[in-house]
Amino acid sequence: MDIGMLVFLVFALAAVTAAVAMLVSENPVHCVLFLVVTILAIAGLMLTLHAEFLATLQVIVYAGAIMVLFLFVIMMLNLSPGPRLPGVLGGRAGFVAGGLLAVELVLGIGIALGGPGHGAAAVAAPRGTVENVGALLMTRYVFPMELASILLLVGMVGAVALARPGRGAPVEPVSVDAGRPPAPESELAPTETR
Repeated sequence: MDIGMLVFLVFALAAVTAAVAMLVSENPVHCVLFLVVTILAIAGLMLTLHAEFLATLQVIVYAGAIMVLFLFVIMMLNLSPGPRLPGVLGGRAGFVAGGLLAVELVLGIGIALGGPGHGAAAVAAPRGTVENVGALLMTRYVFPMELASILLLVGMVGAVALARPGRGAPVEPVSVDAGRPPAPESELAPTETR
């Protein structure tokens, strides 16, 4: 086993461990931090596969911007750990999902170790460079990218529409002195009139 494969396995183990810890953690802030570790481990996996551009995007966009937004929302909402829902990770659905993932893992390992022309050994040219990703996004995947941008635009418009105050209820302006009691008569400065 060479050093590259060992580093890949370490990053893969870290990603899976942090993802499972995120799922079973009851504290929302801990869940976000475990998700950051998962995203950083996936960026490390991309580095081992020579996809430097995708790893950089993963760290900047997801671990940087999105996770800061998640933490801001969680802290602004002041979420506390609530009661656990019964059967979220257990029961028949959990066993079925776990079994399907185990079958997929075994099939993926079997295909990767299947021989020449399979798995990561077949990737000879660097595929995650800026030039290759940009060429694919602007030629082959231009329609899905435009659909994703329209979906994000609709999501932003919906968030703004939901955040606006209701049209039926009048909005009262808040003054700077709204929380203070009125000043006594003795503190008011006399005005001169002529």
